[in-house]
Amino acid sequence: MSTGECDVVWASATITEECKQSMDFSDPYFEATQMILVHVIQYFASNNQSVTFRTMVNPSFEKEEYGFVMKKDRNDELLPTINAGLKNICENGT
Repeated sequence: MSTGECDVVWASATITEECKQSMDFSDPYFEATQMILVHVIQYFASNNQSVTFRTMVNPSFEKEEYGFVMKKDRNDELLPTINAGLKNICENGT
C-alpha cells in the first residue's frame, strides 16, 4: 500500500482501530461472528444413540468487520466512490 503499487486491497481486510492509523478503509461490507460447533451425544435406554449438533455463540467473541483498504489519506475520489457503491448494493442489491 505505502509504495503505491496497488490502489485497493479487496480481500477480507479486517477493520481495526490499529489498522486505521496507517490505512483507510471503506465502509464495512461484511460482518463475521465466531461460532463454536459442539458435538452433543444423547443416549437412549435401548442403547440406540442419537447424535445432534448444536451451534453456540460465545459472547466473548468479537464481531469482525471487513472492508476494502486504501493508502492512508488519498486525495482522490476512490474511497467515496467505493462507499457509494457499497451503499447502493446494500439498498437495492445492484
